[in-house]
Amino acid sequence: TTIASHVSVGEVIISHFPLADYKFAKLIINTEDLTYGQSPLSEVLLTHDTNDVKLTEYALLHTSTNPFVTFNAFIETGNVVLKASTQSSDNLIKVTRILN
Repeated sequence: TTIASHVSVGEVIISHFPLADYKFAKLIINTEDLTYGQSPLSEVLLTHDTNDVKLTEYALLHTSTNPFVTFNAFIETGNVVLKASTQSSDNLIKVTRILN
């Protein structure tokens, strides 16, 4: 499944899925800074124990000096929620996910 989200400065939900249906997720995340033309790409793995979500970001590639997007995951209202936080004002984030 690929999901696209427009994100400005701050934290925005970019993916969510039912806690009861899936325990693991692998996400390939491509962020395009539409203002400056920079593009970080990374993979994120996450799992949960119905109380907490554990997340790791790896395989990070970027065309900028430093990555400008960070990720945070948590449980909210029966869902695992993944948020992105960016420093730039106009971004397009595409998430391809594998749920298990």
